[in-house]
Amino acid sequence: MLGVVWRNFLIEFARTFPMQILDISHLDFPQAEKQFFDLVDNLENIEMTILFWAEYSQSKIVRDIVREIFTKNAIYPFYGWKFALVADELLNNAIEHGSQPWDVNMCVIRSIKDSESHEFRVSFDVHDTGTGEKMTPEWMRRLRDNIYLNMAGVYLKRRGRGLFLMVEKLVDHLTFDRSPRGWLLVHVDKKIDLQEKGE
Repeated sequence: MLGVVWRNFLIEFARTFPMQILDISHLDFPQAEKQFFDLVDNLENIEMTILFWAEYSQSKIVRDIVREIFTKNAIYPFYGWKFALVADELLNNAIEHGSQPWDVNMCVIRSIKDSESHEFRVSFDVHDTGTGEKMTPEWMRRLRDNIYLNMAGVYLKRRGRGLFLMVEKLVDHLTFDRSPRGWLLVHVDKKIDLQEKGE
């Protein structure tokens, strides 16, 4: 029951963002994919809030949606796979550390393809519920900046790949902030030169 109340709250909260809302918390992948394509069919630039259960099968759906955004914009596939890997890491960290089972988390994805400057810019924000481990933006920044190396070592061992080791090598910016409703917000962005091929 609490999950339903939280989901309804998040839907109302997401409506404060000037963008489309895709609620996949009750959908399987084919249904989510269809709704996604219905929403973005005629759009070149995308601004979308996605609501998802704190459950790993849901993070796979979001990851695949992220990859579809790259495919839709005819971006070299290498970049889509890299950014989807980053999105997956952020989503799984929110599920594992920042939420309880059946919480509804939120992510926001924005993409802009600029033909004049030959650039594709994409950003991805993950808002957890703050009901899991209390990871404040300040604490995460200290980890990122290697101030508390011993704490970072413990954190990075919890999952095999590690947020900082992987993500910062694949994106231009990784930042931590407080979500407008008080929980943790993790942001990444990447700018891609469309005249270059993937590495």
